[in-house]
Amino acid sequence: MSYFSYKPIDTKNFCLAPWHSIFQHYDGTISVCCQCPVSIKDKTLEEAMQDERLKKIRRSFSNNVIPKECEGCPTQMRKDITNSIYMHLDEINLSEDFFSPILTDFLWSNKCNFACIGCSSSKSSTIENKYIDLFNNIYTQTTDIKNNYSIEERFDFLLKNRENVKWIHVSSAGEPWIQDQIHELLNFLLKHNFNKKTKLASHTNGSILNYNGKYLIEYFKEWGEENSIVIMSQDGSGARGEYVRYGYKDKIWLKTFESLKKNNINMYVHYCLNLFNCLYLKEDVEWFKNNCGDIDVHMRYWEHPFYFSVKYLQKIPEIYEQAKKVFLDNEYFFHEPQSAKEFLFSSVGFDELNFLNNNFTKTIFNFDETRNTNFLDTFDRLEELFLVHSSAAEKTFNIQNLH
Repeated sequence: MSYFSYKPIDTKNFCLAPWHSIFQHYDGTISVCCQCPVSIKDKTLEEAMQDERLKKIRRSFSNNVIPKECEGCPTQMRKDITNSIYMHLDEINLSEDFFSPILTDFLWSNKCNFACIGCSSSKSSTIENKYIDLFNNIYTQTTDIKNNYSIEERFDFLLKNRENVKWIHVSSAGEPWIQDQIHELLNFLLKHNFNKKTKLASHTNGSILNYNGKYLIEYFKEWGEENSIVIMSQDGSGARGEYVRYGYKDKIWLKTFESLKKNNINMYVHYCLNLFNCLYLKEDVEWFKNNCGDIDVHMRYWEHPFYFSVKYLQKIPEIYEQAKKVFLDNEYFFHEPQSAKEFLFSSVGFDELNFLNNNFTKTIFNFDETRNTNFLDTFDRLEELFLVHSSAAEKTFNIQNLH
């Protein structure tokens, strides 16, 4: 069965993750998905799945009610996880004590060669080591306890549950293809023939093909086209993509894409709608068409930080209306864009819109000054938004003089 041929299930008020998914952060906390509705500490993986807080979440979902802990989870996330699990079920057991792992997701490191806007030090070692002060203007950067987990416990868990586990997700923290622990994991999985019975899913920023003498595509060839999927992240082409995903280059990304395609590796693109690309969807659609053929491009969206999300455009009604029109003209191209559409078209209250009144301009100014980039040259259609605050004009003058 291919990645996309799953049976549909209504996920409006329901999620299968609490019964069939396990997640562990590299700081050692355990949950059932990357949204971490509960963060369980100081327990084994097996013990954590019987935590009373998790049982409470199961009870709520079994009654078709989204538990409070899960209310902030994006609808698309819940849908993706649930359907990936449901395709492997013959029947559903909604007992609060029941747990049978179908999907495993372990984070191994924050090692990453990119410093993407909207990311944080917990997911990028480049931010942590080079740009921590700059990114403090976006999020309060936390110092996570590194590698506070046992590789042996994770491997033992996989061996014990090898007949049930159907999906092994390879890290969405950092760039997984340059993390030593992930290479150790993949070699372990091959040694124990997991490639014969499980599906392998991996994210990548598209910048790496070889690591420590290993041609990475060889791993995925061991799983085969039907049993592996590579999710390539890309949030904008050319200079816009380089501005947002700092470290990205079209040429290198396309080299990785072509190598995966040549070797018949199943893949799709993960494209997040945000303030920086929403007015340039037409250009990005044309770029994908010209360079990637009929590749599936899945649209998600940035919700945080708020002033980098598409909702912040409501500060300038004319630009916001333009963004909605651009979206409607191009949504046909993207795979399941409905969640992003709902997010874009939902209104924002006055207080929320003005709470971080000057943060956008201040943050962009700091990025340009530190990285020697130029926002106005790169995003000409957002000039009015940048100048919306009375102090912005002076900062613009300073930026232009810096370059």
